[in-house]
Amino acid sequence: MARTPILNANRIVIGYIEEQGGGKQKALDRNAMLLGYYDPSTNSTLNANRMLVGKGNQLSSLIAQAR
Repeated sequence: MARTPILNANRIVIGYIEEQGGGKQKALDRNAMLLGYYDPSTNSTLNANRMLVGKGNQLSSLIAQAR
């Protein structure tokens, strides 16, 4: 699983997006706590409680809001 760091404007890591199998991704905060998931088969982003956040990949928004 590849983990891509997400940086703020000051180049400080604020979270990660981790690739899962089948194109799925999950968002983690800077402490590697789960924030949510993106499923390309449904084109939906879910939060850590598996509640719908919205359509499309919104993982970076989850990370930005978690700061």
